[in-house]
Amino acid sequence: MDLTTLLMFLLFLVIIGIIFALFAFKITGKTVTEEEKYPEGYYQSKGLALGIGLGYIIMFALLLLIDRMKSFVYLAPTTGILLGLLIGNYLEKKHKDELRPLTKEEKRRKKQLKISVLVFLIIGIIVFIYFAF
Repeated sequence: MDLTTLLMFLLFLVIIGIIFALFAFKITGKTVTEEEKYPEGYYQSKGLALGIGLGYIIMFALLLLIDRMKSFVYLAPTTGILLGLLIGNYLEKKHKDELRPLTKEEKRRKKQLKISVLVFLIIGIIVFIYFAF
């Protein structure tokens, strides 16, 4: 694989990461004031968005050092999601007294997010199969 193709895939993955982060931040569409509580999943979504960004950065540096950039395509998102889930679960448990149940609108948005994640997962599997075989 040449450098131009690799850079195009990296750009594609960064765009997917940005879209995913926007969806994650959109779950909590309204501003929370002092007397209100955060909805369930608030800290999970923030941790997931943060973890995906960190996963890309960590895997890019690591794979660049060991000269295995082909692996970046499927290892970076996987590492990012794993880090994001760990960070999000930690934050969610730490702030569980600040959470409230989801409203119907927030449940609808969360369902849309799950569908989007499933689509990105399928795309990731297809890209993995393409590069692995």
